[in-house]
Amino acid sequence: TAGTISVHGGSPEQGATRSLNGRAEAAGIKPEDISAHGLRSGDLTEASRQGVQIEEAMRRSCHRSVNSAARYYDNEKLAKPHGWEDRSIT
Repeated sequence: TAGTISVHGGSPEQGATRSLNGRAEAAGIKPEDISAHGLRSGDLTEASRQGVQIEEAMRRSCHRSVNSAARYYDNEKLAKPHGWEDRSIT
């Protein structure tokens, strides 16, 4: 099914890494030059640079904790708008 990662005996992270490695090789990219975590964190960093509100970036990256996602934002004011408390998004 599109959008589903088959784990087959490992964690979801391992399944994502195997899938990413296969796609990287097919695209001519060395698997050691790319990682699922790098793509996820890079997306949050780029979102902060482009002024994307952290709530939207967290939806895209599936982060539930503002504190966790905020580490990737360069500007604390972008990450925690006035009045925001530390809370998880479910």
